[in-house]
Amino acid sequence: TGGNSLTYLKGDGTWATPLVTSSILYATGGSQDIDHSVPATTADITFSNVSNTDVEISITGEISFQNAGLYIVEFFGNFKLSTAVLSEVMFQPFLDASAKYNSAYIQLPITPDIYRPFTRTDVFQVEGGQILNYEAGHVSGTNGELIALQVQSIGNMGGYVPSASVTVSRIKI
Repeated sequence: TGGNSLTYLKGDGTWATPLVTSSILYATGGSQDIDHSVPATTADITFSNVSNTDVEISITGEISFQNAGLYIVEFFGNFKLSTAVLSEVMFQPFLDASAKYNSAYIQLPITPDIYRPFTRTDVFQVEGGQILNYEAGHVSGTNGELIALQVQSIGNMGGYVPSASVTVSRIKI
């Protein structure tokens, strides 16, 4: 007793309101060359231009948080080699130009046209106006890329699998 349809009883005996997603924004990117002649040089990963009241994602790869809050950001990238030379890619999120969390190192298969899907989910507590960028660069080799895959049309379905996508969800507490 004491609760209603908007609250639940926590393990400590207190009533609480569950987390609620207040907005979700999704953006995709086309093929992106991450070839760099200098290992460990990074470049922004870009997406389509979309926005809602909480977040704006620009085609330059900037994810701008319009409102302070707790956000879950899910990234997907479809990495591959452009030639048969061993390459390793470093992946890193940057919030207001400061590296956040641990870098991820993605070993690309030595056979061209074998893809290395990569996913990462991060939680950010942000202030309004902060900007998030995802960057990738080479640790070794210089022949990696994010590649959009063309898919065969089946019935009324067809198109491509994006090279990268990002889903940003604002969480109300």
